[in-house]
Amino acid sequence: MRKSLIGSLACVACLFFAVAAHAQDKVSDKDFGALIEPLSKENWKSAETISLSYLGRFKGKEDTADQAAILRYMYIRCVGARLAAKQYTPAVALAKVKRYTGKKIITPVLQYKSHGVFNLITLNDDSTALFLCGANIAGTQIQTFEHYTLNDTAALAHVGELEGHNIRMFARIKTITTAGVTMPRFEIALDNTDIYDAAEQ
Repeated sequence: MRKSLIGSLACVACLFFAVAAHAQDKVSDKDFGALIEPLSKENWKSAETISLSYLGRFKGKEDTADQAAILRYMYIRCVGARLAAKQYTPAVALAKVKRYTGKKIITPVLQYKSHGVFNLITLNDDSTALFLCGANIAGTQIQTFEHYTLNDTAALAHVGELEGHNIRMFARIKTITTAGVTMPRFEIALDNTDIYDAAEQ
């Protein structure tokens, strides 16, 4: 399952953008293809540059569009990957993403598993939120710890029903900080989270 996130990051451009492009028409299929290529190759520098340039197309109220939320997540993950690779210091990485606090994100399609480590959605240790440990394909660099507090906390009692399902989440970034010295990463707290079963979309 370690390859699931990178595949998902590339897939999300195909799946989400194909839907969102008709409504917002800010990023074309050709544009998305230009982003998918570096994501699939873990060329984080190029993917960071491209995703940020696309984000720049969303001005004012357009900043709340689904395409912007998808790109925002991709951009943060690219910066997190470069932080984990020590291409950025924690201060530089944080400066690039802190302006997104309070903004909406939409995750790629990810699998829910009750037991797992990298690039899977799981229940956190005290069963109060969902958790993602984002890493590279090889699982050698942890890029993010993502903590998702649900809008409907009662749903946590039934989250086991999602076992093996591919889901995606719409959420708001509450805080972004950095952690780790030898293995630096982003710690991201998200709230207002809604879960969607990808099979039902």
